Amino acid sequence: MLVLPNVLAIVFAQHRNLILAVLVCVLIFYVVRKNISIIRIALICFVSLLLLAGVDKMIDNRLSEGFTDLEHIAANGLSSADLMTAQLGEMSTSEFRFYLFYERINYITRDFWHSLFGIGLITEDSRVVKTLNFNIGLIDDTGGIIQVDTSDIAWSSMIIYFGIAGTIIFMAIYTGFLKRFYTLRSDSTMMVGFLFIINLLCTSFYGVTIISQPTICLLMLFGAYHYLLTDQIKAQAINGSRH
Repeated sequence: MLVLPNVLAIVFAQHRNLILAVLVCVLIFYVVRKNISIIRIALICFVSLLLLAGVDKMIDNRLSEGFTDLEHIAANGLSSADLMTAQLGEMSTSEFRFYLFYERINYITRDFWHSLFGIGLITEDSRVVKTLNFNIGLIDDTGGIIQVDTSDIAWSSMIIYFGIAGTIIFMAIYTGFLKRFYTLRSDSTMMVGFLFIINLLCTSFYGVTIISQPTICLLMLFGAYHYLLTDQIKAQAINGSRH
């Protein structure tokens, strides 16, 4: 009774990436904590795919629409002319996010230092933003294109803010926490922290939660708990060796 409203809220919202993230996290939980067999993993994946296919059919292929658009882009490629003539109103959400990321990484790779470290943590009303001229983005109240403050895909924001090297460093921090939490996966809180990061990585392609301030604050709380737990384990080991 508690799980059903949450499941229905995700399914009826038709949030493809969130559905995938939940399925991945549930599967990982059962693999890590329940030692589920390979046969059961294959069966769960098969049943999940059937359920997703059924839901997709019921909602007029809404879930698979984005993958079809991305396959078309991969087959035909993108040019500068495609970016300039793109019609935002005719794009699917997945296609829009790909265009958004492609235009921004195409911009920063024109300059060596920008490609490494981006253009900084700028806001939409900063002086630097006025020099940008992106054609792909959300529409503001005046009908213009929002240049950097997007909520659609974290990778376009990270590549603009941090550059390629900065993005790698940023993700290295997250994967570092992921490994540390996994080593203490027997603790329920650490298991939640581990799945929390998995969820952030999955949803980073359809949102900016991974770089939001509340998310980073929550990650730091998980990190603080990890260090506290590590200190307790070390103290217990020292006391045990003394006895």
